Amino acid sequence: MMKRVLLFALALFALAPMVSHAWWNQDWTARRQITVDTSDKGAALQAGAQNVPVLVRLHTGNFPFVEADMDGKDLRFIGSDDATPLKFHVELFDGVNELALIWVQVPKLDPGATQAIWIYYGNEKAVSASDSKTTYDGNQTLVLHFHEKDGTFKDATAYGHAPVVGGVTHNATGLADGSGTFDGSARLSWPAVPGLRIGAAGMTFSAWVKVADAAADGSLFSQQDGANNVQVRYEQGRVFARAFGAETGKVDLPAGGWHHVAVTLSDRLVLWVDGREAAAANVAAADLGGDVTVGDGFRGDIDEVQLSNVARPAGWIAAQAASQGEGARLVMVAAEGEAGAEDGGASYLGILLGSVTLDGWIVIVILMVMMVISFWVMFSKGVVLSRTDGANQKFLRVFANAPGGDLFAIESTPGTGLTKSSVYRIYGTAMRELHKRFDKTGRRGGLTPQSID
Repeated sequence: MMKRVLLFALALFALAPMVSHAWWNQDWTARRQITVDTSDKGAALQAGAQNVPVLVRLHTGNFPFVEADMDGKDLRFIGSDDATPLKFHVELFDGVNELALIWVQVPKLDPGATQAIWIYYGNEKAVSASDSKTTYDGNQTLVLHFHEKDGTFKDATAYGHAPVVGGVTHNATGLADGSGTFDGSARLSWPAVPGLRIGAAGMTFSAWVKVADAAADGSLFSQQDGANNVQVRYEQGRVFARAFGAETGKVDLPAGGWHHVAVTLSDRLVLWVDGREAAAANVAAADLGGDVTVGDGFRGDIDEVQLSNVARPAGWIAAQAASQGEGARLVMVAAEGEAGAEDGGASYLGILLGSVTLDGWIVIVILMVMMVISFWVMFSKGVVLSRTDGANQKFLRVFANAPGGDLFAIESTPGTGLTKSSVYRIYGTAMRELHKRFDKTGRRGGLTPQSID
């Protein structure tokens, strides 16, 4: 029975840490945890970043579409404090086929850590809070998702830098919700506008690339201003970057699979492939305007084109690659959700106790009483053992310092207070026996440990 009591107590203590945070808003009936993992078990980021838009993929296996609005207008993303709404926008929400792609701005990513954010759903009265213009910070000057089936390809940022589409078609089987297909003669272009100029703060270009013809040469990105330019080129199966006369090394980029390609320019030119630095050149950013083109001469598919007017840090590039690609490991949606409660919160312990029957409560009360009694018995025993041990230690000191080595002298030692010593009681029994034996022979005193032998 004691083992059962202890196991029950341990179970309660184990459940205590599982109590969830306070419920963000009682109008939402359900939520699900999203883990953002930058540790070695997840994206393995070596550097941090701020205000990073990460891609959250929802599907039948990790989200109950039947419990949310068919258009996803009731979706809300809340920070790790379970109080701060996060900026987000929905690229795709297909309640029929149960597939969704949502971009969520995570305020801070620390390397080698995990953090939880929450997706809330289940509110019939909610209106959509999706807003692509606020999902990206002010340094993001261009984002193309290529999800537009009519091939218009709109800029998702607040700048609205819509491209001139020259022969690029929508491919429904892209990396995310479609991609842009380039046949070697197609391209996207933007005339010289102030919002796309490169300044002393540098720039960042990134895109997902799927090469169809490794033998074809083409440009992934180009901005030309007279004799000066910044380019990201693909030639003979290799990718590289140029800027203001400098050129990085060329890196293999095989055909047939998706790869994340990024270039940053600040105090040097860096080429990143699949989130890692692949090549670099020593050249500094300078003011550069001119027309911008994407995909000129390239044969293959391009998705998620992004431009920034600053050089994004290593953590930013790595997080983009780790959250957007196939088999992404940065973001994980929990397989189980949580239901709301009238008190504004929910917990595993509350759910467990709420399902207990009357008979179960009677058993729990009995076990709790027995647990209290057992704790009191253990406490009392501990006190007795502690006092006995102290008295035994005191007796041993008296025994070792018997006057003249006479063991009978201990009996007459005043104020010893040894009655609580178990060893002293054994000693008393022995002394009584010795009295009987030695009194018959007439020998009384001078009994020492040596004389006993």
